[in-house]
Amino acid sequence: MKKVSQLINWILFIVVGFLLYQRLPSILDHFKAENSPAPLFKAELLQGGIFDLNTYEKPVVVVFWATWCGPCEVELGRIKRMVENQEISGNSVLTISSFEERDLVLQTVHSRNYPFQNALDPQGQVASIFRVAGTPTIVFIDEHKKIQWITTGLSPALEFRVRKFLNPTGK
Repeated sequence: MKKVSQLINWILFIVVGFLLYQRLPSILDHFKAENSPAPLFKAELLQGGIFDLNTYEKPVVVVFWATWCGPCEVELGRIKRMVENQEISGNSVLTISSFEERDLVLQTVHSRNYPFQNALDPQGQVASIFRVAGTPTIVFIDEHKKIQWITTGLSPALEFRVRKFLNPTGK
């Protein structure tokens, strides 16, 4: 029994090590990006108009997502709940869907009732300049156009981080 337990521990150790090795380049990129200037970009809003980071003067949470992405639906659902509970403003969140058809994104946004700004990145240009390697990728950009935090995947502390970033005084 002891040998089986040791074998299971070794297998788990190898799997976790492999997964960490796979994600390490992305994690290092995220750490390097923090406190650096955010790439300035423009994106077409589904609601009409253009989001232009260069002229946006408030902190913004940018979420790169995909309609087919289960973890994206979880994270955007959490952010949606925060907007609906008036903990944060829908104008302080921008979602960007890359490489997807406008109609599909529009249908998904409407069916899920996302109460924030939603943009298209049909050629993946914005995703490319942010070096998005997976979805969801969440980027906090402050009012000085600096990246304060960036992560990929599910984040257990997302709601806490969003509240703290968008309402630093707790108001």
